[in-house]
Amino acid sequence: MNGLYVYAFVAGSVKAARMTTHRVEVLDVHGMCAVVQRRDGPPRFSESALRAQHDLVTRIGRRYDAIVPVRFGAFVTEDELERVVRVNRKALTRALTRVRGHVQMTTRVFTTAAVPEERMRSRVASGIAYLLERKAPTIVSSPALSALRTAAARFADDERIEGGRTPGAATLFHLVCRGDAAEYRKQVQRVAAKLDRTIAVRVSGPWPPFAFVTELWT
Repeated sequence: MNGLYVYAFVAGSVKAARMTTHRVEVLDVHGMCAVVQRRDGPPRFSESALRAQHDLVTRIGRRYDAIVPVRFGAFVTEDELERVVRVNRKALTRALTRVRGHVQMTTRVFTTAAVPEERMRSRVASGIAYLLERKAPTIVSSPALSALRTAAARFADDERIEGGRTPGAATLFHLVCRGDAAEYRKQVQRVAAKLDRTIAVRVSGPWPPFAFVTELWT
């Protein structure tokens, strides 16, 4: 069926824009600007489709002072989009205000240290415990993680932390002013260079604030 594939909500003017091979529109929906594409259905789920959407949303984010990305697969009718915006208008307004002038920087922390044998035994002792851990990984505090968070704190207006699948691994998401992104990277990498050699750190961004938005489709 014909419908609207929603990429993001933005703060800005309502206008059509061609981005790479995508023809997208910015529609006024109850006073909110929704970036959409008219199509027959959502893209099929795949890694390449996810990457393509990520790249397109990143391009859109460069054009606007505030962007709230929408999850992959948000294909709706015009009536459904109007309902979603009507129900979530206050949350969308707050989210756009919160991220205005900001981008997301992502710092991933990896460890090559061996996992203690007793920890490995405890992880597989209970199938239920293992599944719960896979669903919600534990964030393990460490001197390295603390040092990286301290380095980022002067630039970050907000922070999200996601636990890794191995002890000591984690992902840090920081909401940073656009103009501070380069200095954020420099300072975090400076601290990373002083960490133990078993710790690897990768800094990426600036990205749209994927980790700092409200889920609209439940």
